[in-house]
Amino acid sequence: MALKNTQYHEIMKQYEERQSRNHFQMEKRQEEIRLHIPEYEELRLTMLSLCLERTKASLGSSERSKEELENEIQLISKQKQELLIEAGYEPDYLEPVYTCPDCRDTGYIDGKECHCFRETVADVFYHQSSLHPVLEKENFDTFCLDFYDRTTPDPQLFKTPYQNMLEILGKCHSFIDHFDLPDFWEYPHNLLFVGQTGVGKSFLSHCITKELLQKGHMVLYLSAVELSQLFEQNKFSKDTGADQKEQYEDLFTCDLLVIDDLGTETITSFTISALLDCINRREASRHATIISSNYNPLELQKLYSERFSSRIMANYLFLPIIGEDIRIRQL
Repeated sequence: MALKNTQYHEIMKQYEERQSRNHFQMEKRQEEIRLHIPEYEELRLTMLSLCLERTKASLGSSERSKEELENEIQLISKQKQELLIEAGYEPDYLEPVYTCPDCRDTGYIDGKECHCFRETVADVFYHQSSLHPVLEKENFDTFCLDFYDRTTPDPQLFKTPYQNMLEILGKCHSFIDHFDLPDFWEYPHNLLFVGQTGVGKSFLSHCITKELLQKGHMVLYLSAVELSQLFEQNKFSKDTGADQKEQYEDLFTCDLLVIDDLGTETITSFTISALLDCINRREASRHATIISSNYNPLELQKLYSERFSSRIMANYLFLPIIGEDIRIRQL
């Protein structure tokens, strides 16, 4: 997980708020018991006194033995529970309150991130994503196969658009399922969606983005135009802001980079070089990339370079999407 300092501080603030909220709830319960069960408070004070004397006994400065005091403490503890039960409360009603009992609302267990910390990170990544509103509408739950023809096989792929999309969906799910596994890099760890406008390339990218964000991964989603502008701003602009610099660094460190509509940007020798460098650096540091484009690999070779095309074909799973423009079929 590539947490920024601001994100980490936001998460730890959430944990502080949980601790404060639960501590307040605990104090309210204690006050409630003091009012409704006066005998309980008497037993509590007696136990405190016995615990203090037990400490003295451990140091050899008490007339009573540590074992004798321990037995009295256990007896009073049992009496306290009985009082709670008789009054209609659960026996653990005054035990410390935690949102996550596993880490006791610290976020860590033995120095390692608790499952609740990872869940909180996922929530932060997801809700801070600029795509959040889009991902609520475009995800695997809303993906509809009804718009893909089931009857007419493609003359090149020898399968219908429906059959082809079923296979692609399976590969997308496999990509997600293996993303966190040690053998992920033994599988095709980058994806290339290719097809005409409106066949579902961006929709599938949104589906994968949402799943990985919700797993706590940092995903950076950029159109090819936005990516090109980011390259140029970093190289030529003297007024690049901190956010833009940070986003530029994220290109090489985020868990997943999604480049949408490759080929729609203004293509120059500089943008080709910058794009190839970005792809190479991500490959070297083992960070996955998804690219969608209206152009097939041969067309991409003409637009960019043979070196770029060979790099893509060697390290990306080629997923051609066939069919009609879904937006037209929806009319």
